[in-house]
Amino acid sequence: MIREDIYREVWDSLAACFNSIVSVLKKEFPGLQVQMGGYKNASFPFIAYLSMLVEQDPSRNEDCDLSMDIGERGDHLLLTSDIENGKGDFVAVGPSFEIPDSEPEVTQIARLRAGVMEIETFFTDSLNEIKLALIIAREDHERV
Repeated sequence: MIREDIYREVWDSLAACFNSIVSVLKKEFPGLQVQMGGYKNASFPFIAYLSMLVEQDPSRNEDCDLSMDIGERGDHLLLTSDIENGKGDFVAVGPSFEIPDSEPEVTQIARLRAGVMEIETFFTDSLNEIKLALIIAREDHERV
């Protein structure tokens, strides 16, 4: 089981990654609305997201969403990541990692940190796919 202070470290790292992505996107999409955060529930001790909306539109929640989850799956933790458009379709599916409960805590933490770094690289390397999802969403807004 991963300690809460490690999850806070993961959040700090992901938040820095998300903020970096947002600063690049705001140059091209100056009206970009952003919401990021994290939460947990019984099955997922860690969920982080970055939701973006090209224009203020009360009928839409998001135009693009980046997320990383850590789920408890019996005898291991599973890290997953993806990028979805505002319609719930996958734009890109990122790497996933298993961390067995049987490993020593120091090994689990090292694997978690390495997995998060790879997921952050996936998000930053997917900038063109994110931009495309936002361009399509902007065109959809303009047609309405």
